[in-house]
Order: sequence, then structure tokens, then C-alpha cells
Amino acid sequence: MKRVIWWFCIGVVSLVWSISPAAALLSQALDPEEVWLTVYQGVDRGWVVERMSLFLDEGDNRFVFSGGDLIRSRFFFKPLAEEVRLRTLDTFENGFRITLAAAGKGRYPVMLSFFESGFDWREGYTGILDEKEEILWLHPTVYLSNTNIRQWQNVNLSWLLGSPAFEVDETYALFKEADFLAEPMGEAVAAPLDMKRVAPPVVEQVSEYQVFRLPYRVDFPSRSHLAVFPGTRKLPYTELYRYQDGVTQRILSIQNEETPLAGGTLRLFVGDREPLGQIVLPLVRMQEEVELSLGPSRLVSVERTMTRYRRLKVEWNEDREVIGFLAEREITFLLTNRGEKTVSLELNELLPHDGRISDGEGWRRENGQAIRLVNLDPDEKTKIVLIYEFREVL
Repeated sequence: MKRVIWWFCIGVVSLVWSISPAAALLSQALDPEEVWLTVYQGVDRGWVVERMSLFLDEGDNRFVFSGGDLIRSRFFFKPLAEEVRLRTLDTFENGFRITLAAAGKGRYPVMLSFFESGFDWREGYTGILDEKEEILWLHPTVYLSNTNIRQWQNVNLSWLLGSPAFEVDETYALFKEADFLAEPMGEAVAAPLDMKRVAPPVVEQVSEYQVFRLPYRVDFPSRSHLAVFPGTRKLPYTELYRYQDGVTQRILSIQNEETPLAGGTLRLFVGDREPLGQIVLPLVRMQEEVELSLGPSRLVSVERTMTRYRRLKVEWNEDREVIGFLAEREITFLLTNRGEKTVSLELNELLPHDGRISDGEGWRRENGQAIRLVNLDPDEKTKIVLIYEFREVL
């Protein structure tokens, strides 16, 4: 990923060097000695860190850093040698002007970091349900995309899970090094490797974010996509059928005990049988429990009927006019399990605002609903009754 340096370079990120305003054009080629790239999700940007060596004269040396894909919201420049210090860093329309003071003539290491546009990532999953052991096997794939104009070679690649709160006003030169999300981490392998044969990504916590880092270097050409296979995940689950709003749905409840799972599309299978379909897996943090709806059930059904309605008491105003009633409803649910195993079925019935359960064993009121959990054996049919009172206003 060689960087060509000249005056007024257009279309690529460029670093321009002059000894004085009257100096002739200079051109030289620089290869960053090491590059780190952290890709954000859904914001079209990546955080780039480059370590390179610059040849400096004694005294002041002026540079210009610019480029078509450069995002000027943040910029970090740091000399890595004690003999060099950063004197000034100013913005201009296309980038940044940098002045370095060197104690003597020579080549010195520096590190620069910046945002560039043209990067994104997403995650997709293939899931296999082991119904006997009640385990969901997840096979994730991370897809990283590069629409940036540069050819990235032999880079240390990471991607970040979390919603970044970028500052609206432009800041540069100085910010907390705790925010330096792509700071070099550990030793990297010297050359690109076949990803099918190497270790899965390493996960590290940085503030409220999770950074997934490949423990080897990769090439990431322009206009390309890169697929990474983090490794199979084993998630125990519990199964529940839920009746609500006239529909009975099959629900899987999973708890994530390991590293966070990014949201993405999940293609679900039962063993080696036909696929159950495609659903959306939400973001699942560590120690978080989430529910996955597998859609309407064909094996477990509920028929709901209002079997009785009556007015228990009349309400009058001061003028002896009827203004309402204390009423009662009876709802009967016919439950059927056509499957080959015992299932748990949760019944949910929306109650009026002031509704009160007056009869019906096992029911409880929660969040404005009457809820009851029922176990159904294979081929079982049963009736469940709910009676509640409410105030009916004319």
C-alpha cells in the first residue's frame, strides 16, 4: 500500500512535504511500516492508523495531509521519537497542515490516525436447532466491505460493535488516547494467511464497545468484500408457544453467555431437515436473554371464544341517569397440541384499563394483560376459562 507524496495530490490520501514556500516540487514514495484499520458499522467509515518514517531536516518541517476520502471530524498525529515534536497542526479546506520540529537531520517514526469513508460490515448466521438437546448451533459469518479507493495490503483488520457517538464539531491533534480505538494491539502475523485455517477473531472491550480483531494480517482490495468466519457458537434455549392477538407463535428464548452477537439475518434449520425460514437476530450482549419468534405454529393452536357477557351492576349519576355498568366477560380458550412432545403455552388476553380477574385459576395480571402458562401433552386438547370484570362507560 505505497503512498506517493507530492504537492496538490488529488483523489488519494496524500502527505506533502516542503522545506520552504519557495521550494520546488518534491516527489517520493512511502510505504507505511504498519497499518491498522477498524471498520465501523452503518456509518460508512473506518478508523485508520498508520506508522511510518519521515525524513526530516533539522528545524521546522512542513507537511500537508489531505485526500478525497478523508473525514475531517477527527485527526491524530504523534511523533514517536523524542527528537521530534509537533509544533502546529491547522485545518484547511481539504485536510491538515502539520509542522514538525526535528533536533537533527534524519529519518524518524511517526503515527497518524484518521477517519476514511467507504467501509462497512454486517453479520449473518446459519442456525441449526438440536431439539433433543435444546441447543441452537450458530454459524456466523462477518462480511466486511471496502468501497474506498485505496488498495489495502497486509493490514491489521478490526471491526467495532457499538453505536459510535461522533462529535459534531471538528476536533483534531489532541483527544484522549482512550478513544484511540485502533491502537496497535499485540503481535501480528507477518503475511496474509488462509482464513479457513487460522484462529477466530479476538474480542476486546474498549469503553462501551466491543472490538473484534483478526490475529493475522489480510489484504483488503478496493471495491471488495471480505468474509470472516468467527467460529461456531453453542446457545442453550428454552421453547415456548405464545398466544396473543389471535395468533399462536413459537418462541425460542436464548441467553448469551459469551461474546456479544451482532444483529443480522438468521437462516434457521432443524437438524438436517427443511429450513424453518429466515428471521432477524437482534443484537445480543453478554449475559443478555432475548426471544426469537419462529412465526405462527402449525402444531399448537388456540381457539378463543367469548362465551358470556353480562352486566352486574348499574352506575347512576346525581340526576339518576345511567352512566355505566359493572360488566363481566367470560372467555373460553380451546387448546390443541398436535405435536409429539409436551409443550408450554402462554395465553395472553388484553384486559380493559380497569379490568380485574375475578375467576380463572392460574391467571395473573401483568402489563395490562391476563397471562396464564399451560403445559400441553402430545395430542392433548383442553379448555381454559378466563372471567374478568370491568367498568363499561356509556
